[in-house]
Amino acid sequence: MALHYPLLFPYGEDGWHPNILLNGVVTDANSDEDHAEESKLQKKHCNVTMAEFYGYRLQHRDTDGIVLLRGDRLRHQYIWMLMWLSNKIA
Repeated sequence: MALHYPLLFPYGEDGWHPNILLNGVVTDANSDEDHAEESKLQKKHCNVTMAEFYGYRLQHRDTDGIVLLRGDRLRHQYIWMLMWLSNKIA
């Protein structure tokens, strides 16, 4: 995405890919019975979906830059393309 929108992503940040793990997910399953149910739930949903990733990126945070939020028409085009891609992938 950064190559398509250099004004929105001047530093070439990485976009979504299917191998992004959720924060706090343990990849090795413990043999404890207490963690057995939890590990089953983690195996079902351990990667970040495209909707989750871009939903997070499109929110305002004080620690992140505001270039994406002030993109105006370019931002609208970017969001439209994300919606189109998510429908195409799903």
